[in-house]
Amino acid sequence: MQNKKSTMKGAASLVALAIVLIIAIGAIAFTFVNYMNALTEKAKTETQLEILDQQKSPLEGGTGTTEEAILVTQSGCPDTGQTSLTINNYNSMNETASENFDVTLYGISPSGSLSTTINDTTSPTASTVNCGETTVFKPIGVDGASGATSYIVSATSDEGSEVNVVDGNLVVKTLKANTGIRIQSAQHATLECRAYDNIQKALMYDSGDATNTDYETDGVVWESTTNNATVTDESLGIDMEFECRAVQSDTNYNDRGILLLVEAPSNVWDAPVIYFNGVKLSEATLSSDEKKAYSAYEYAFLIPRDYAIKDEPESVKIRVVMNTFSGVTATADPEFDFAVRTQFLATDGLSVKLGAVTDASSPAQIIAVYDSSIDVTA
Repeated sequence: MQNKKSTMKGAASLVALAIVLIIAIGAIAFTFVNYMNALTEKAKTETQLEILDQQKSPLEGGTGTTEEAILVTQSGCPDTGQTSLTINNYNSMNETASENFDVTLYGISPSGSLSTTINDTTSPTASTVNCGETTVFKPIGVDGASGATSYIVSATSDEGSEVNVVDGNLVVKTLKANTGIRIQSAQHATLECRAYDNIQKALMYDSGDATNTDYETDGVVWESTTNNATVTDESLGIDMEFECRAVQSDTNYNDRGILLLVEAPSNVWDAPVIYFNGVKLSEATLSSDEKKAYSAYEYAFLIPRDYAIKDEPESVKIRVVMNTFSGVTATADPEFDFAVRTQFLATDGLSVKLGAVTDASSPAQIIAVYDSSIDVTA
């Protein structure tokens, strides 16, 4: 009898152990399935970002970076296979109010072709895109006061879509019949500057202004610190600071970088050294079209995209240091011009490119150049 009880207890113990093992194996399997699903979704997202990175212009450099990524679950595409998409754009520079403005977006399909154009981002009518397909929307810049820039800083979507902002472009994968997206980008500014002579320790005069404290718009000829009719003494060298800011409220003069173009013959002047708020700037790598357009300049420096020039009381400071060679007298005034880079529709209408000028046979300026020179010749 005792042996029978022992046998029954042993069998019960084995059953209990088996139940525990079954539960444990089930939990492990459940965890493994969830882990594999997560890896699959991560791989899909990484593949999208890798594809976009391959499409980037070499002028932008680096690898694709995601400023903001919002991933939501699939809600289901309709039988038509199409989504009605609306995009509203708001001024990222306006911190006190919700300011809506238009930006043109060109949608690039997975094959690399231009598939969709959106012009109205204030009261948009729906555009049709393929549901479940990834489209890269690239904004283009517009010249002038409060024009659109070509860099999106953030994006949000209603439930049922995948939305990313990668290198300032909007990456969208719609997953339902109707999708609304809200993006933010900056409005473009025009520029105004004044100049400070670090050698004379005073502000310089504009040739057309008897007051040296004013900020001047495009087409400035900087004279000395004495008055607006006395030239700068080149024999002392040039060590000056442009104090620059945006003219319009809630704007940014920068877009996708600014080229600071310097016309100063290399047989008269040594190579200039330029700083932005104390940070030394590097020479820019120009596109073939920019090289053609700016062939008269000896140097081009790059003010990076993230160096904002806003409408603030404290202007940014761009310092220029250079000297004439010993015994050499300048016969022309050195020029310092600002050219903003942006995205633009290629001449063939099939793609979106990056640059300060178009890709036409005679490249045209996209955002107007801010021209300035220093009068060193009598």
